[in-house]
Amino acid sequence: MIRKAVHDTNALLIITILFGILSIPLDMIFQRKIQIFDLVQTFLNNGLASFTVCMIILIIVGWIVPFVFILFFHWLSKLAGSHDYYK
Repeated sequence: MIRKAVHDTNALLIITILFGILSIPLDMIFQRKIQIFDLVQTFLNNGLASFTVCMIILIIVGWIVPFVFILFFHWLSKLAGSHDYYK
């Protein structure tokens, strides 16, 4: 169950990252400001250590929250499947 949740979380993050990368040209076409570049520039101006620490924290939190959410629904599915009368 945990392996399935890890696999699903990683797949979700890969899809999210790919969608973000693919949407950058659309942002440039519509001349919208891309906030991630400003965020990186702010962190680089304030020092690389703070940038590194913030990115590590964002990656950990950005992975743990969907993992717990997906793990809960895998557990719920397994629990509901154990009470299935049609098995």
